[in-house]
Amino acid sequence: MKTPSPYNSPGLSEVNAEAVNAETFEVSGEMDCQGQQRVNVTEVDAANYSLLQDDYILHVTYTSTGAVAILVPEAQCIARRVFYIKDAGRNAATNHITVTVEGGRTIDGKTQYILDTDNELAGFYCDGVNLNLL
Repeated sequence: MKTPSPYNSPGLSEVNAEAVNAETFEVSGEMDCQGQQRVNVTEVDAANYSLLQDDYILHVTYTSTGAVAILVPEAQCIARRVFYIKDAGRNAATNHITVTVEGGRTIDGKTQYILDTDNELAGFYCDGVNLNLL
């Protein structure tokens, strides 16, 4: 359901988010977002974790205890998928976070990516086949 924009700019419209009943919402052209963006933040407090469909930010606290292995399942490496991994335990220099992708896929041409700096943040996007660093 579209209504005229209060900004009186040609071509702009608003969408009532409650009226949209779909798993994906795509916009062609420009989009102006007002307010907050809310994303899913998942705490990783174990030595092994597999990326889930709803994960956007992995808040890895386990590095305060030990090393962490994060697996990106082949089904989660889909075109335009973006996610971030943060060393929230602030000890990745000692207890690394190793990211791998299943199915022989790569991360910037390599078989794995290692976060090895305390407090490090790494962003990833999938081109439909492999992961790339942001």
